[in-house]
Amino acid sequence: MKINKIYLENYRIHDKKEINFSNGVNLLLGKNGAGKSSILEAIGHTLFSSKLRDNSAKNCIKYGRNKAIVEIEFEGNDGIEYVIKKTIKVVGNDTYSFYEKNNPEKSVATRKEIDEKIYKICGLIKQSNNIYDNIVSIKQNSFVDIFLLKPSDREKMFNEIFNTEIYREMFEKYLKEVKDEYDRKKIDIEMELKLLNENNIDINKVNLDMKNEKEVNKNLLEKEKKIRIKKDELKKEKEKLLELENEIKLIKSSIENIDSFINNIENQIKSQEKEFEIIKKAKVLLKENEKEYNEYNKNKKELGELEEKLKNYEEIKSWCEKQEKIKEKIKLEIEEKNWKIGNIKTKQENINNRVQEIKDDLIKIKNELSKKQIQEQEILKNIENKEKEKKKIKKLYDEYEKLKEEKRFLEKSLEEIKEKFSIDKQEIIEKNLNQYEKEKKKFLELKKEKEKLKNKEINIRLLIDQNKKAEEQLSTGFCPILQENCKNIEGNSPNNYFINKSKELKKEYELIINKLNKYNNVEIKLNEIEKEINLNKEKIKEFNIKKNEKHGKKLLIKELELELEKKYIQVRDILKLEKNENIKEVVSKLEKEYITLQNKQENLNIKKDIEIKKELELKLKNKELENKELENEAKILSEEIKRKQTRLKELTKQLSIGADKLKNLNPYKDKYDDLKEKNKELENKKNIYIENKKTADNYDSCLDKLEKLKQEKEVKSEEKNTKNKKKIELKKKISEIDKEKLEKEIVEIEEYIIDINEKIGISNTMIKTLKEKEEEYNKNIKEIKKLEKRLNKIKLKSNIADDFRKNINNMGKMVSKYLIEDISIKATENFREITGRTEIIKWINDENNTYQVLLKDEEGTRVFEQLSGGEQIAVALAIRTALAEILSSTNFIIFDEPTNNLDEERRKSLADSMSKILSSINQSIIVTHDDTFEEMANKIIYI
Repeated sequence: MKINKIYLENYRIHDKKEINFSNGVNLLLGKNGAGKSSILEAIGHTLFSSKLRDNSAKNCIKYGRNKAIVEIEFEGNDGIEYVIKKTIKVVGNDTYSFYEKNNPEKSVATRKEIDEKIYKICGLIKQSNNIYDNIVSIKQNSFVDIFLLKPSDREKMFNEIFNTEIYREMFEKYLKEVKDEYDRKKIDIEMELKLLNENNIDINKVNLDMKNEKEVNKNLLEKEKKIRIKKDELKKEKEKLLELENEIKLIKSSIENIDSFINNIENQIKSQEKEFEIIKKAKVLLKENEKEYNEYNKNKKELGELEEKLKNYEEIKSWCEKQEKIKEKIKLEIEEKNWKIGNIKTKQENINNRVQEIKDDLIKIKNELSKKQIQEQEILKNIENKEKEKKKIKKLYDEYEKLKEEKRFLEKSLEEIKEKFSIDKQEIIEKNLNQYEKEKKKFLELKKEKEKLKNKEINIRLLIDQNKKAEEQLSTGFCPILQENCKNIEGNSPNNYFINKSKELKKEYELIINKLNKYNNVEIKLNEIEKEINLNKEKIKEFNIKKNEKHGKKLLIKELELELEKKYIQVRDILKLEKNENIKEVVSKLEKEYITLQNKQENLNIKKDIEIKKELELKLKNKELENKELENEAKILSEEIKRKQTRLKELTKQLSIGADKLKNLNPYKDKYDDLKEKNKELENKKNIYIENKKTADNYDSCLDKLEKLKQEKEVKSEEKNTKNKKKIELKKKISEIDKEKLEKEIVEIEEYIIDINEKIGISNTMIKTLKEKEEEYNKNIKEIKKLEKRLNKIKLKSNIADDFRKNINNMGKMVSKYLIEDISIKATENFREITGRTEIIKWINDENNTYQVLLKDEEGTRVFEQLSGGEQIAVALAIRTALAEILSSTNFIIFDEPTNNLDEERRKSLADSMSKILSSINQSIIVTHDDTFEEMANKIIYI
């Protein structure tokens, strides 16, 4: 991968900062506190979700601002350019956007998806902050620290980097939980089997009891069957008796119904006889009123014929009255419209007078306006000339004043530089620098002495450990390697020899520790001196820069003085001034003349005259329109009057025709009125005839109904006699049966059946209970077999899980072993390329050594802590580069202040080492405040 550009806004100390990077080594050079590390922090946090230095995104926002922005353009291993942008807000959640630079619509939404995409295109093997923080990026003061951590911290760090902590977690957590679960299940099944075996029944006893109980049940059922047959015979006899009694009851009920029916018929006969008498009277009345009824119908028919002839009489009469009203209304409307036309003519005369007045006023204003416009043209021409002259002079005058201001600023700046960066101050700083350089040499010597003592201290510790191991191995005086008595302790007690040896070594170790304590503050003091040297060097560099700046400002002041003279001459020539005449006063006078001309133009008041003219033209137009509208209205009214007069003539003609029609229909109307009066007199006779006609028509049907009712009465009387005879015969049959004896026998049999059924129920319950026991026994046997099968499976799974767990426990070390073997080979190649030496780097992770780095040659093996400062840096760089190459394919690395707390020798050693290694890396970024790496940089970026 390769970073092309980063843009920061309100991030830490940066307001708006844009930095472009190139291939090869990019050197970010600047003072301490200039914000170099903030740039790297922004890259790590935005691209790889690396932790912030204070774990708070809000603290990244510059004080007083409401948000910070980080935007990075970079090229992935797929050759595509991408853009990632993060906005950190004081209020609300942070936001991200990630897309292809040349294809913005191809964007990724969530932070999780962004991380997955970035780690993939940048060639990182897994998503982990440690991969970025310890492999891709090497932070301040941690170049070799990772290899000097305590064994437990080293193990935690590299297990996470190599992703092997998952095996330990599986051993301690997930697989242990599986094994424990199998063991719990095994105990539960064994307990369940024990309970089932203890609680199972004696199946032989159950089978014998079942056989005996079935025999008893069979005998009871046979007895119950015989007694039920006897009960059924008695029941049939009782049912026969009940049938006879019911039949008597039915006959009694039937006789009662017949009596009721006969009474009903007799009532109907009486009612029908009364109705027959009424019908006979109606027939008499019908005969008496028949003549008047026929006369009424004849008159009604003739009235109908007359009505047909007089059908339109009332309509014609009503229509004639209505048309007379319309005729009167039209006459009034014609009079009203004539009055309106008279009013319109009066209004038109008034409008014509007003139009003439407006036309006169309009001619007068046009003449005045024409004169004023000629005067305005002359004034505008003068204003335009003054405007051009004023702009030209103002431009020159502004340039002249600007140059004067620039000259004043340069003179003030020059005085400040002279005061702040005097030669005396520079000499004091140079003197201080020489003094600090002398002190630095002195403390470097002390540091070398300290490192020698430290190496001695490590060697003595190793000798103490070796003495202890030898004491354990040679406690009997017999050498396990040579298989003979040890000559070194021959004639002496093995314990005495090793105790004396141990005392000597401990005494020497204490002496070295005491000496080392005296050198405790050497590195701190050396760092302080180094900082002061760098600070003084920066000050001297700043003095030299300001010296050049001072010279440049003097030249600029001289150039400005010449330019001012030229501008003054130009202005003076244009204004034709005397040599010492004031330019500002002349410009002010010109401005006053310009304002006077503008006032003259305004005083002409042409706009007001134009407005008056427009207003008069509008009034004239409105009056003409009003006159035209009145003409149209008068025309419309005249046309309406003509239409109304035409309609009046038509109505007069129609009314004459209607009057003739009414005259012809008058004789028929008189005859119609006479007949109608006569029928009113016959109305009562006609109604009596109609009322009795319907009753008289029922004479024959009423006579027939009366005969039928008398016949029905005779039939029902005969049926009643037959039923009485049948009732006597049935009573005789019932008297022959002993009812009490029959009922007593039935009760006795029912009591016996109840008793035997109770015994059968008890027997059935016993059989059911025995069957349930048999089923429970079979179910338990089946469950026992099933549980035994499950138990065998669980035992097998538990053993497999136990073996797998043991293998997984060793898996992490096996994976890391293969990885660090490859890294060791690559690191050795890197070390040889850096140093030109032939030693081998061994990186070991086993039971005795936790990620221990060793350097091996023909003379022996040294642990990382025993190496010199330069060797530690070379080995650390070799391993870190190998880690970056094997664990990622980014081809990209960052160093943040790699020379911090290093003396000159180590700084040079690191620079030489990095120069060789970084030549094969596509892009690297080095952040530093000193110039150690300037020669090897492809691009230097000053912060």
